[in-house]
Amino acid sequence: MTTCDDFGKIKYPRNFGVENDNWGSYTAGFTETTDSCVWTNPDKFGWYWNANAQQPHPDYPEIVFGKLYWIESFSIAPWPFPVAQLKQLLSYASVAQQTSGMWDLTYDIWITDDRNAASKKDHMTHEIMIFLNWSGFSDEPCSSAGETFSDGYNTYAYCYKLSSSGWYRHTVALQAKGNSATIDILRILQFIQKKGFSLKYIFTIEFGNEFWFGAGDVTVTSYSITLNGKTYQ
Repeated sequence: MTTCDDFGKIKYPRNFGVENDNWGSYTAGFTETTDSCVWTNPDKFGWYWNANAQQPHPDYPEIVFGKLYWIESFSIAPWPFPVAQLKQLLSYASVAQQTSGMWDLTYDIWITDDRNAASKKDHMTHEIMIFLNWSGFSDEPCSSAGETFSDGYNTYAYCYKLSSSGWYRHTVALQAKGNSATIDILRILQFIQKKGFSLKYIFTIEFGNEFWFGAGDVTVTSYSITLNGKTYQ
C-alpha cells in the first residue's frame, strides 16, 4: 500500500502506523515543489521524496509507535506510558537508503505531563531527537555546546534548548553515525532525568527521515521496539 497524500496514513500491524508527515512543505506552501510518499508491505516499509527547493522546515515521513486515533491496533496500556514504570526500552533500526541534499535519519520521542494526552497539542513537555545519520547540515548536531555520554551501545553528543513552542528539545546524536543502530532509549531518558528534567509519560516514539531539500529513497529493512520485555516489530 502507498499513499502520497498530505499527512497520508497507513495502518500497520502490531501497534505501528506509517505517516507521510509533510508538515514542513504544507505549512510553508512548498507542496508544488515537494513530493513525498510512504509505503508498506507485509514485512517492510519505507518512503521516498523529491524536494526541488529548500524548505524552511522539514518534512518527516515516519513510522509511529503510540496511541493515536488512527492506529487502531494499538494495544499497550496504560498509554501514554509512565516513564517511572519503564524497566526496559530498546529500539533497533536498520535502513537501506539513497539520499541527496539536506536530510537526517532520526528518532523523535515526545514526552507529556498529561496522562490522558490524545494529541501533540496536549501538554507536550519534551521532544527528544536521536540522530543516527545526517547530511547537508552546516554544523554537526551539538557541535558548539554539548557533552558526550554512552547508553552502553553507542556514544552520543548531547545538548538541549527551550523551543519557541514551550517544550524542551533535546538533541542526542550518534558520534559514529550510520544507517543502523541499537538504541537504549531508557538509558537516554535516565541521562536526561539526571540533568534535573521531569519526564512523566511517553506519548509517541517516531522514526523517520527529516528532509529540507534533495531526494531520497528509503527502505526500513528492520525495526523493533522492546518495552519491558516484549518486542514489537
